Amino acid sequence: MSEEDENREDSESPDDDSELEKKANGKYAKMVQDMVSTMEWEEGGKKGGKKKHVDIPEDMRVMIWFYTRLLDTEHTFQRKLQSMVSEQPIYNNYLKHIRGIGPVFAANLLTIDISKYDTISKLWADTGYSAVHWESVCTKGHHFMSTSKYNTCPVRALDEETKKYKVCGAGMEEAVFINAPMKRRHGWVMIQNRKRKMTIWKIVQSFIKQPSDRSWYRRFYDKMKAKELEKAAELEKKDITKGHANNRAIRKVAKRFLANFHIIYRQQLGLKIREPWVDEHKKHIYEEPEVDDKTVVFKTYKYTEDEKKKLEEFRAGLQQNVDSFYQLQKLRIQAFNRIVDYVATKYKPKDSNPKGTA
Repeated sequence: MSEEDENREDSESPDDDSELEKKANGKYAKMVQDMVSTMEWEEGGKKGGKKKHVDIPEDMRVMIWFYTRLLDTEHTFQRKLQSMVSEQPIYNNYLKHIRGIGPVFAANLLTIDISKYDTISKLWADTGYSAVHWESVCTKGHHFMSTSKYNTCPVRALDEETKKYKVCGAGMEEAVFINAPMKRRHGWVMIQNRKRKMTIWKIVQSFIKQPSDRSWYRRFYDKMKAKELEKAAELEKKDITKGHANNRAIRKVAKRFLANFHIIYRQQLGLKIREPWVDEHKKHIYEEPEVDDKTVVFKTYKYTEDEKKKLEEFRAGLQQNVDSFYQLQKLRIQAFNRIVDYVATKYKPKDSNPKGTA
């Protein structure tokens, strides 16, 4: 794997060690990281790992060893996913040329059956980025938001007889069309592909971490954020903060990336495409999809019939592998957090004057 691919992989992982240090107590997380580096150094014949080494308590050696095994397995899994997605033309001529997209993110994107989304708005709706939605209430009292109108309630609820969760299925009592994106509200269920929306959010976070002079999407994010702040200043809206501008810019980058991916993928598969609404109606200027190394093969490449036939089977197998990868990653994160909790308990100074004592 090239150095560039390794850097891209590190930047795409939302749960890497640096992020974990933020989640746990920083001081104790750093102690665990030093122990992990020491064990890697020892197991590498005292050649690998970082130069700084610490003593690993005997009662923690098994825990640290288990964590390093999970970490190694996760890295191996990433390489296997890269091997799988490298078989696909859309990855080789498009996705891998975008800074911030590594094998795991690419694998998530390639599980999408793009033939089911004949318009960009349908893909936006499935990932929770639709500009409109429905607010509905079923006859059993379930309140939910969705990007399409339902005739029966899709909310999964606990069945009192079987004590298992199942789709409600009750009829609709009320359904109101709202000309605005969905927003979280207490007591309301949002019907959307939450995993896919989270994946797109993580991809945008990866774009933001890239240097602006080397990433088209980072520059687009900077432009959208500046535009939102400028708009707020012109309208004298003091309640719009930098955080609001950041969130709006993230949403616009997400929608632009999905639109570009939708157009390029369907075009390569020989499927019908529509120009984006903003281009058709001349409300905004639509920019042609670009990559960060100026390659242009993705604009003209067409899948062969043999490549198209293998896609369905490929997606099914890839989906299982992606799900397994995230289960492994979740286990690794849990292992790390447990070790941090143990270290905090082991080394935290005792309170010499507890509350309630003289």
